[in-house]
Amino acid sequence: MRLCLTLSLCLLYFCTCGQKEKNHYIDPDKLSWDDYTGKIDSSHNYTAYTFSTIAINYKRTNGLLDSVYVWVRFINDSSYVKRDALAMLPESRKAYLFNHEKNHYLISIIYAKTLKKYIDQNLKMTDSAIGNLLNSYNFFSENNQLKYDDETNHALNTIAQMKWDSDLSNKMMQLKDEILEEYKQ
Repeated sequence: MRLCLTLSLCLLYFCTCGQKEKNHYIDPDKLSWDDYTGKIDSSHNYTAYTFSTIAINYKRTNGLLDSVYVWVRFINDSSYVKRDALAMLPESRKAYLFNHEKNHYLISIIYAKTLKKYIDQNLKMTDSAIGNLLNSYNFFSENNQLKYDDETNHALNTIAQMKWDSDLSNKMMQLKDEILEEYKQ
């Protein structure tokens, strides 16, 4: 029995070892085009598309929030890149496009860190208040990403892109002490 269990665990390890985990938090410095595995949406004329969402998990101790986890789930199945179009671009343009897409993810991370900071300062919130906040922060993140695409014209406006790059970098620096942790069961 023990041998069978050991073999099963080894087989499970080797079968999953080379596979990337899907729809989870990815350190933005480790995000790559390989994470973009979603089906291309033919209704969009975009070379790439990034989708992420804020998630939360928490427990309560004596009525107060405890063990609060806030993270951003990068949704691999909905994030895509047109690899044939990408292959035709020079390396500098690929890097520029990736930076633009990564910024979409950073916007979600900024909103998640801001949410975490707010919750940490308001540990008496009700479950419904937390649910409402989570919905609001996801809504704000999505709207800010639409604004980002509008102002940068999907990265075609290089001056606006540089401004957003700088602003997002500054916001990430301001929130560097806010750590996002994915809840693992």
